[in-house]
Amino acid sequence: MGREITRQELYDLVWREPLRTLAKTLHISDVRLAKICRRANIPLPGLGYWAKRAYGKARPQPPLPPRGLGQNDTVTVGGHRSWYTRPSDEEVARIEIPPPPSFAESLDEVTVRARKLIGQVPRKSLKQPHPLVAKLLEEDEQRRQKALESSWHWDKPIFDSPIEQRRLRLINRLFWAFSRCQFKPDVTGKDAGGFCVTVGDEIVRFTLDPPGTERNNGQPRPVRTSKEPKILQLKLSWYQPPAEIPVSWIDSAGCPLEDQLTDVAVGLIVAGEWSYRHGLIRHHEWLVERKQELAEEARRQEEERQRKEREKILKREQARREKLFSDAAAWTKAALVRSYVQAVLDRPQVSIAADSLTEWATWALAEADRMDPLSQSIECVVAMPGKSCGDH
Repeated sequence: MGREITRQELYDLVWREPLRTLAKTLHISDVRLAKICRRANIPLPGLGYWAKRAYGKARPQPPLPPRGLGQNDTVTVGGHRSWYTRPSDEEVARIEIPPPPSFAESLDEVTVRARKLIGQVPRKSLKQPHPLVAKLLEEDEQRRQKALESSWHWDKPIFDSPIEQRRLRLINRLFWAFSRCQFKPDVTGKDAGGFCVTVGDEIVRFTLDPPGTERNNGQPRPVRTSKEPKILQLKLSWYQPPAEIPVSWIDSAGCPLEDQLTDVAVGLIVAGEWSYRHGLIRHHEWLVERKQELAEEARRQEEERQRKEREKILKREQARREKLFSDAAAWTKAALVRSYVQAVLDRPQVSIAADSLTEWATWALAEADRMDPLSQSIECVVAMPGKSCGDH
């Protein structure tokens, strides 16, 4: 995984020292670094700039252009951008949450910018197919030839019907418009069931079908059904489309999709920019929420630690108290035994042998010593329960 820096930081770096010198410090080639800068829309000094600068003849340093629509404001140098960039819990707990993301342009201003970028969607026919559309037509022609060779061939042409031809014409025009603006289009499935366009770093997915179209792509041949087979609708493939931007365009009386394609292209580009902004906002919200969760979790853990420590102290005090009472009771019992032995010895010896009495008295006093805590060292008397005398 590479190092992530902002476009502004990289711009400052490439205009501070020659590209080859900078590339070595970043551990990549100067060719790779130049590609990263061009993709991030960062102007480069160019050949001979530093020699001319040494003589005061270099051209003025151009300003950093605005971030491209849908383009990330950070670039990855020396590796590939990770698909999953969320920081770990340790990092979240450690970092200071930045202010919420803000954007210089409103979505209305973004729409104006996108419309200026798109201009007019070119009126390309299928005689001038976009490379992706040309591939679909070529594959369809192969299916047609195989069907002519054998009546048992199940894989029939897909795009022969008027509605399918119209779908391809609309997509062909959109794809040419996107490619002209350096936005990469793509198509999904051999029946062109889905489409997408990469706006900056965001992928905007959409469909172009009659309303209510259902697909069963699990069949050997893709199956589509619709209640309005003569009407086409282009819509974004989002489960919860945002209210800030248009999400669908449909044929209407006097205004077919062919007349709406510029609005469609602009809308899809704005959707890419909105998706980028939405991702930043959601990431910031996640950071705030996760940091609060971690702080709450740390608070609960500290409370639990303190509770357990209090319980430990209470348990230790209770054990110490019980030891005190037990020792005092044992000491009292030992004293009682000694008094009793002395009382026995003080009685007149009538019929018992002296040796037997002495043996009994010795045993009884030994028992008293065994139970008497004061027979131990003072360290053992005051030692905490569960600890050896030497641990005091």
